[in-house]
Amino acid sequence: MANPDHLSRLLEGVHAWNVWRDSQPLTEVDLRGANLAGMDLRGADLWYARLQGAQLAGALLSGAILDRADLTLADVTGANCFETRMRGVIADRTRFRGAALVAADLTLARLLRCELECTIFT
Repeated sequence: MANPDHLSRLLEGVHAWNVWRDSQPLTEVDLRGANLAGMDLRGADLWYARLQGAQLAGALLSGAILDRADLTLADVTGANCFETRMRGVIADRTRFRGAALVAADLTLARLLRCELECTIFT
């Protein structure tokens, strides 16, 4: 279950979220199971975020930083991940159906048993 404080901060918008993240760099972000479907998260700093089981279907993740985030069992169906940084992301059994991973950085990503029917261009 997502930390209610973290979720409410993210719902305030990406700018407010990133300002908070800059002031709290060691905070372990917990957004497990959060419904972020369809949200505009372009440029969001979600570095090392716990996003297990999160709903990110249709989300705009262009330019977002998800380095070392845990997307296990998350639903990223139809998300726009243009130039999204996902270095070292854990994405076990994650659904990426219809996602656009255009120029996404998946360096050292762990993608075990994922649904990867998506557009990938580098």
